[in-house]
Amino acid sequence: MALKDDYYVMEPDFHNTSLLDLNEIIYPKGNADPAVSSLVLTRAAYIHNPIKLTIIKEQQSPTMTDFMYFQSAYPILHKRLLEILLPLKLRKTQHFPVLIKDRKKVEHKDYFMWYIYNVVDCLDPNKSNVDRSPSGSYSVFELQLDNTKLNKVPLEHRLVFRLGHSVVLLLVHKSLVEKFTQKKVSGVKFYPVNTWRVGNTK
Repeated sequence: MALKDDYYVMEPDFHNTSLLDLNEIIYPKGNADPAVSSLVLTRAAYIHNPIKLTIIKEQQSPTMTDFMYFQSAYPILHKRLLEILLPLKLRKTQHFPVLIKDRKKVEHKDYFMWYIYNVVDCLDPNKSNVDRSPSGSYSVFELQLDNTKLNKVPLEHRLVFRLGHSVVLLLVHKSLVEKFTQKKVSGVKFYPVNTWRVGNTK
């Protein structure tokens, strides 16, 4: 099996989780730290206080799932998953405490932002369905990875990463997907790279 077949695209389970955002009405002056509103997907962040988020989109019967998402690009995880992540010492990832208020204004403290700024350039643009912008970034609709590029990166440096030229896409190695699956995590979907299509909802 080629290395490229070992990867999954990680996305929110939009049918079963809630989306989060900053809300100064519910959390007045909640995020005084300017770093929260100026996060960059490709470099480390320096946040000194808990990030305060509110639920902006809930299901009819909302639950606090293991995975939730801030602005779709930043996974918010329940702290029970730290026992998976911390021993791996994943490259270029950070963990920031998060406070979440639901629509009943109940505050949940057992969450953290899984901040991933590890970028690996392994897209095969000739075999993928992409639009290239003048800046050199890609809008990716169907994805294929370049096995030669992956081979140049040690496995421990590509267990989880953002895709070069399209950093909103988060890719996860099958070994980590298996750990999450064993925990029966909720609120997230993992799609094999070779079958992923933009807009997957199943």
